[in-house]
Amino acid sequence: MHMKIHIRSLRKISPLLATFAILGGAPASEAADATGRPVRVMPVGDSITEGQGSRNYRNPLLNLAVADGKTIDFVGHNPRNPPVDGESSGEGGWRADQMSGVAPPPTFESPNIGDVRSWIPDHDPDIILIMAGKNDILQGRGTSGTTTNVETLIDRCFAANPNVRIIVGNITPQRSDAAYTTTHISVNNNIASYVSTLQGQGKKIELVDHYSLFFPLDSSDFSDSVHPSQSGYDMMADAWYAALAPYLNNESYVPLTGTVIGSGKTGSGGFANAFDGDNSTGVKLLLGGWVGLDLGSAKQIGNIRVFHNTSGNNVDRNLRLEASNSSDFSNAVKISNGKDRFEDAIVEERTVTNTTAYRYVRARSVNNSASGDTQVRELTFFTLPGGSSGGGGSLNVSVGGSNQSLASSSFSSYASGQDLSGGFTIEDGGATIRLTGNSWKKAPLNYTITANTVLKFDFRSTDEGEIHAIALDDNNDFQDVKKAFQVHGSQTWSGGAFTDFNNYSGSSFTSYTIPVGTYYTGAVNNIAFINDGDSNTGIGFFRNIEIFESGGGGGTILAEDFNGTSTGSIPSGWTRDTGAGSVGVVDFPSSSDRSLRIADTKNFDASSASADFAATSGVVTVSFRWRQSDQDNWTRMQVRSGSTVVADLRTRSGNIAIEGSSSSTNLLNYASNTWYDIEIELDTGSDTFDVRINGALEASNQPFKNAASSVSRFRVNTGNGAVTNVWIDDLLVSD
Repeated sequence: MHMKIHIRSLRKISPLLATFAILGGAPASEAADATGRPVRVMPVGDSITEGQGSRNYRNPLLNLAVADGKTIDFVGHNPRNPPVDGESSGEGGWRADQMSGVAPPPTFESPNIGDVRSWIPDHDPDIILIMAGKNDILQGRGTSGTTTNVETLIDRCFAANPNVRIIVGNITPQRSDAAYTTTHISVNNNIASYVSTLQGQGKKIELVDHYSLFFPLDSSDFSDSVHPSQSGYDMMADAWYAALAPYLNNESYVPLTGTVIGSGKTGSGGFANAFDGDNSTGVKLLLGGWVGLDLGSAKQIGNIRVFHNTSGNNVDRNLRLEASNSSDFSNAVKISNGKDRFEDAIVEERTVTNTTAYRYVRARSVNNSASGDTQVRELTFFTLPGGSSGGGGSLNVSVGGSNQSLASSSFSSYASGQDLSGGFTIEDGGATIRLTGNSWKKAPLNYTITANTVLKFDFRSTDEGEIHAIALDDNNDFQDVKKAFQVHGSQTWSGGAFTDFNNYSGSSFTSYTIPVGTYYTGAVNNIAFINDGDSNTGIGFFRNIEIFESGGGGGTILAEDFNGTSTGSIPSGWTRDTGAGSVGVVDFPSSSDRSLRIADTKNFDASSASADFAATSGVVTVSFRWRQSDQDNWTRMQVRSGSTVVADLRTRSGNIAIEGSSSSTNLLNYASNTWYDIEIELDTGSDTFDVRINGALEASNQPFKNAASSVSRFRVNTGNGAVTNVWIDDLLVSD
């Protein structure tokens, strides 16, 4: 007798087929947004994804997340068979080529129902769960046709959003029909191979094995020959969750409370029913009617949860989520993302990017031609911890290697007459300060800036203001001596800030390393953050702030993990040559552990990336992680003094070698697509260097290729005629 035990709390995937491997690791948490908003997950697939009535994998998947204190916001065009919260883009009877739009939808569907090319822009998912191909097999597309259809579906998802994360589930087995077994296994292996290929290209994609979960086959895990029973769906939820959990945010929103307010209701239910925590009761709103809260003071709204229902004949009643600082809602603004339309009888969430603090919030019935009344069963407004203007907690700043906590209560206005209507919050456990509107803030921080002082931080903006800058200052007047460094803004602040680093673009975090000591020296007593927007516009984030000394021994000269740089870009202070392909940061191994990829796609040119750092003498250590896609092509990893090569490592014929001035020495045979930890320790006093690979000393007292009194550059380049990919990560230069 075979016995299969479902252990829900274990959340492990069962052993895989011998010919099959799960691809992609579980990285550190990849929050979809710095604010901790719920991650938007779009399930894409056929009837197994859509579910059968109350049977689906989304209910148990959501329960697993809630039990872990995490959040999921399921999104999609299809509201059928929902869990407690959420839609999907699962459609029963559809093949993968119909989901991608290569083929028209089935004849029983509306021709205007769309496909992933419209579903993804409409619902803006952070993560897509794809499980497709079973109907392709059952409808005779065979191994080749099904594989092509699934691959095209994946490609079109990335085409709709190149930065989305995709988790692919392979195809589940039939209950008892062995005729499809070979095709299932072949297609699943092909999908695994394609996912591996995309990972090698730096795509955010990984694979979950659902097929093996059902072996040995047990009829109780199926509701018919094709579809899982709820016990089968429970196993699938466990597998999905194991892959999904690292990317989910912890529940960081705090429900807001206040005095219930409203106008324009009908029926016996009171306005307070919308806030009583009971989905079975609610308040019926007439067209134009509304229900909301007086929060008592202005608060920043982070998220809104709505359980909407209808009465009469109306099934499409719209609710607009609004806020104001006037009790009569004059000048009310819509504060939620997404459409006003809410699906009937399910819980939906709306995120808020408007960071202005408001006292009055409401849901208002709008834009309806249908008859009937809107019933709001439950309404919850959330804020972030410390989400009111001024926030709470402390901002952590690394000063000389030690943490210094700057309490939010210690922040005050910087620059007389500049700090007007904006606000700030401390987020991410003290790692980040977020500024909104016209906000100029400073906090006490005492430091003596020397010629070797460096300021390092990550910056992000989701709404460009006029000036985004950071300063180390000794008073409250930026006009006397220039002390600020501008990184972004629609205006160039040449009179009050250094603008050498005014190069931010995109909406992701970018790392900045500023040698402050080359601009000014002396004692300072505060750190200032500037978010200038005279029309109360602009959102800026500063995080992972460090102040340290480079050079002089025992210090960090350059540290770069690439996690704060947007994909496709290079960190501040780096240069690149893309003559043979592309050079830029990629989400590899994951979006929370990025690396720099040097891609060479031509056999007649080369690509390179270089990082300059302060010229340093004595003993200097350069360490980094390195990975190459093949053993056939050569690349170089060099430490230089300006343009002069000092230490030169080269890959050749599967070996990592030292290239000397007249000969080469092989050090280690390397495997393709494998990370190696490389350390080069240089001594400019003796003009020699040592090399360690994965902690082992591979070469010592090697002569410099060219004599140098200092080193100042790290460079990686591909070779002319090479077609290859090279990844670099965790670069550290220290003395």
